[in-house]
Amino acid sequence: MSNESKRTYPWVTTLKDKQLTLRLMQPDDREALMSFARALPEDDLLFLAVDITRPEAVSQWVHDIETGQIKTVVAEANGKLVGHGTLSHNALQWTRHMGEIVLLISPEYRSIGLGSLLANELFGIARELGLQKI
Repeated sequence: MSNESKRTYPWVTTLKDKQLTLRLMQPDDREALMSFARALPEDDLLFLAVDITRPEAVSQWVHDIETGQIKTVVAEANGKLVGHGTLSHNALQWTRHMGEIVLLISPEYRSIGLGSLLANELFGIARELGLQKI
């Protein structure tokens, strides 16, 4: 199966009176991603594999997006990044049938269903990529 998503982005939805745009992360989202991460409570960042408050980590993330190792769906509200979901996988390893998802949501956008929405998007992308276990 192709590494290109068959899903169509961007798209707009409303969750509990909050309008959100979902789209795939692009290389020019570096600053927005770092600003998003820096505004999160410190505890939210403790379990991440990389420190996305650092430019070199975000540059590696963008590289991984460009090489197809990860897919990141971002959620924006009023032009500001308020959440993201990332699907990681490696098509070259014996675990190529497996993927991992990570979700981060701004505190003010929690408990409205955004995490579920992002997770469902990533599961759809995982199916398109032929992944069997998340």
